[in-house]
Amino acid sequence: AESRGDALYLGGDFREAAQALDLARKLTGDTPLAEARLLIKRSRIEVKLGRFSQALRWATRARRELEGLDGVEAARQRADQSASYATYLQAEGRSRAAIGWAERAVAEAESAENREALARALNALDWARLQIGQQSGEAWTRALEIYHDLGDLAGQARILSNLGMGAFYAGSWDEALSYAEQGRELELRIGNYVGAGVDATNMAELRSEQGAYVEAEALLRDALRVSRAAGYHWGQGLSLSVLALVLARTSRFEEALNVFDDARTEWQRIESSEDVALNETRRAECRVLMGDGAGALVVADELLGPGHPSDEVAAVLPQLERARGYALVQTGDPGRARVALEQSLAAARQRQDLLQTALTLTAIARLDRHEGRSSDPETEGEASATLARLGIRLVPEVPLPTGAGT
Repeated sequence: AESRGDALYLGGDFREAAQALDLARKLTGDTPLAEARLLIKRSRIEVKLGRFSQALRWATRARRELEGLDGVEAARQRADQSASYATYLQAEGRSRAAIGWAERAVAEAESAENREALARALNALDWARLQIGQQSGEAWTRALEIYHDLGDLAGQARILSNLGMGAFYAGSWDEALSYAEQGRELELRIGNYVGAGVDATNMAELRSEQGAYVEAEALLRDALRVSRAAGYHWGQGLSLSVLALVLARTSRFEEALNVFDDARTEWQRIESSEDVALNETRRAECRVLMGDGAGALVVADELLGPGHPSDEVAAVLPQLERARGYALVQTGDPGRARVALEQSLAAARQRQDLLQTALTLTAIARLDRHEGRSSDPETEGEASATLARLGIRLVPEVPLPTGAGT
């Protein structure tokens, strides 16, 4: 039953996999080590089904099964549990808590010589670092080496995908595409079509930023079909949110707003607060592209209000403040717009996010022209050079009211 559950999990049939593992737990009887192992596997299925709070509870139950147990296997499973717990915290958007658990898991895994748990802990550690704007890549590179040594193709594919996202935010887009393509090929080789869909969505996000909207939309709709068939809520939210942004940037605004609603529903279902913040930031951009500055400010002010902890919006602050800046120009307040754009630029530079830095520099230059000012040549030069480096041919135009310089 356990082997069947493992095979079903890899094939993306998560509900059937859960039933197989539940049967395996009944067959093992009162054996703490076996019970703990199966509980951790069960927790991973809950993540795929988008139930992070349940995943954390299954992982906690596994930890309790191991309490007071000595020996090599118990130590290895404790490391496995800590790595899983760190991963689930990160998936839930609790990045700083995830870093603490990941560092604990690294120490436990090294002590227990559990290399698989070590690789998963390193993966969670670098992903959490990326989310809060810290440098990432070193832990992922180490994890990839471990998975290669273990012959674990699924692990290699997962790390390649994450390295691709790290390269995306660092502005190394050729490298990002290469990582995503390698990860997707590995996922398809092992039959993990859900994972291949995530890689395809990552590729689509990059290509949409470069203006290749037709290619991006095709990738996204294919990935969405796979996620829906598997009942993978996080993957559905990911594909839907990027698809909505593509629709907005191609002036299909009403459809875009409906798809943003669908993405929010999927991510709210799994309580992924950071992803919801990302989706709503993209919705604010859509409102700006529509010329609806007032609507964009409603979205942005809600995200920046007391109901949303700073950690939730830290990763999207450059985009969010830029959308606010454009919206303030549209609603007749260019002075506050400039403040918002400066805050966007500071956040982008702090996160070393080349894309967001270039887009905000472009927005500042547009505001200068709108107000009849001469744009700073260094500002325009840096923006142009970065956009060219990233292969971005066109930054979507934002409708602005007639100003002093127009």
